[in-house]
Amino acid sequence: DFEKRECNNANKAVEMLWRQREMELKAEREKQFDAKREALRLRQEREEALRRAHEAEQRARALDVYGGQVFAEIAEGIDSNLSGGAAMGQDAASAELEWSDSAAGSADVTSQENAIGDQASAGSPDLEKRIRRLEEELRKRRLENVPQQEASPEDSGS
Repeated sequence: DFEKRECNNANKAVEMLWRQREMELKAEREKQFDAKREALRLRQEREEALRRAHEAEQRARALDVYGGQVFAEIAEGIDSNLSGGAAMGQDAASAELEWSDSAAGSADVTSQENAIGDQASAGSPDLEKRIRRLEEELRKRRLENVPQQEASPEDSGS
């Protein structure tokens, strides 16, 4: 009878330890599952952030190129309108260049104020220097993007 009770007590103790170990393993699996889920969530957030950053960079490059083109067209238009207006005896202030940028909320930009300031010096070297400086700045911006794009094929060819 005593041995039977001792055997039952030992079996209960083993069963209790077994259940405790199962609960510990279950808790460990849940922690691992939560850790994997968190790692997956963080990876997805990182990929989304990288995708958004890439899209933003592409938009910025597109706007920079577009802005550079508009910048060059405005400088070219001011030069031709002012010199053409002065050559034909027209008032240089009447040569007005308007453009709208839908991405910037349809903001109109005119060269009338610049034309009034440059009216007295329509053919002067100062205006020509200003236009050359603007064109040079545009060329520099374009060249800053070109070496980065050309460096990749050179590196892979080596």
